[in-house]
Amino acid sequence: MKVIDVNKQVRLSLLKTVELVLSGVKFRLFRAAVTVVIIALAVAFLMTMLSESVIARNVAVAINKQTGPRRLLVYWVSRLTQPIQPAELTKELASVAPGDERWAELQGWSKLDDEKMHALVDVARQQLIYDAYFDGLADGDLRAIVGRARGEEIYSYLASPEALEQFKRQLPSVGKEFPGGTDTFESFIEDWGRTQDDRAAILAGHSEATRLFHQNVLGNVPPHLYLAGADESLLETITALGFHLTADELAIVSRQAGLTADADQISSMLKAPSLRNALTSKLKKESATDVGPQELFSFLQSDSGTKWFFDELGRIKDKIRDYLEVAGASKEIPEEEVAQLEASRALVFGFDLPAETVKEVASASLRGRHLAEVEAKVAQTAGLGWFGFSSKTLALIIVSFLVCMVGIVNAMLMSVAERFREIATMKCLGATDGFIMVNFMLESCVQGLAGGVVGAVLGLILGVIRSWWMYGWIAITNVPLLPVLASSSISFVLGVILSVLAAVYPALVAARLAPMEAMRIE
Repeated sequence: MKVIDVNKQVRLSLLKTVELVLSGVKFRLFRAAVTVVIIALAVAFLMTMLSESVIARNVAVAINKQTGPRRLLVYWVSRLTQPIQPAELTKELASVAPGDERWAELQGWSKLDDEKMHALVDVARQQLIYDAYFDGLADGDLRAIVGRARGEEIYSYLASPEALEQFKRQLPSVGKEFPGGTDTFESFIEDWGRTQDDRAAILAGHSEATRLFHQNVLGNVPPHLYLAGADESLLETITALGFHLTADELAIVSRQAGLTADADQISSMLKAPSLRNALTSKLKKESATDVGPQELFSFLQSDSGTKWFFDELGRIKDKIRDYLEVAGASKEIPEEEVAQLEASRALVFGFDLPAETVKEVASASLRGRHLAEVEAKVAQTAGLGWFGFSSKTLALIIVSFLVCMVGIVNAMLMSVAERFREIATMKCLGATDGFIMVNFMLESCVQGLAGGVVGAVLGLILGVIRSWWMYGWIAITNVPLLPVLASSSISFVLGVILSVLAAVYPALVAARLAPMEAMRIE
């Protein structure tokens, strides 16, 4: 009996396999380029969205820092002059902690002990959860469970046992899960009712403090004008009223109030008909109504604009002196011009800001307006799903990757069809099914690497350009390096994974191909 010796099969090393794959890619360069482009487009789209999202978040942080002084001024003007509204008090209670300034203020106005303050804080935090639930209901569903009650009226309404029972019966019809269950909510209603007197004590205490501030401190002076000239002597006065304003905060508030007061004085000059008409002519506007504070500040932020402004003020003052104060020559000039000069007199002679201040205030006002516009744009992407994406954007990303996978599968299947004889030859020479699969998947992986790199770079460039287009130079100066690199890595890895997964089916088809059948196919 003849003995047949079967020697150990020769296996190619990984390096040799990669070389074989690269030679195949080079030989079928056009087909490989199509696959690379498909992967690059999908990766570029994802990278554009990711980079734009992380840049928007960084821009939001930068804007928040730059607009801090303005928000602090608004907060303290409101705090010192306007009684706290119940909804505002709930949010404030939910955010305070023992030992901070706001806790001390609320406790000082109400004379409550720590135990009652903690109870108020716990109830406020629960209330915000329920507020969000009720705010998210359609009007019809809300009417079915709480009638016409809205806002904090809901909890007063549900304090009635009959109303609460009806609420529990109707709640399942809403079809939206109620946070914590009805037993927890019933306990909250009881706690909410018990704390209303304590809340009322805080509201009354703050209302009295604002009344005394108006009466004893402000008088008839507008708040921002008073704060613009305030010094540290104010701290002692308002501390006695229960307000906790620090020296550092006062310095920021005073500075910002000064800018606001100066901006109001500059913009009020548009009420002077003589100056407004001259500015309308200078800016070549069709009507004086086309010239507003925005146009005035844009004009004044340049040296030439500021010089013209003061030259024109001097000219108008001279004309007022010559025609109205000295000669009284209402007969020598048109009555309309006399009326304009009369209306402009108080404003023109009352303007006392130096040129440097005018230019600085104009630039600050324009910068603040620009930041407010950018802040509004950034706010549109805040808190939207994963990575700041809306559900629509997520759906587009998923669809793009599905299309990419279909394109890769189609390209790889065509590659398999073109290489029937090559596959059969390799099998006749001893290539295993596993080697064929690895060969095709490595080929797809190489294409995925190339497409991932191209897509990540292209997506980053597009993301930065889109951010610059939307937010201006503040986006360029606030590109977060590490998050952007992380986004590039995520996009690149997902592109490679996508290409490998898409190659599984075509590689399986190639591996299962019978050698003799493949040799007969042209």
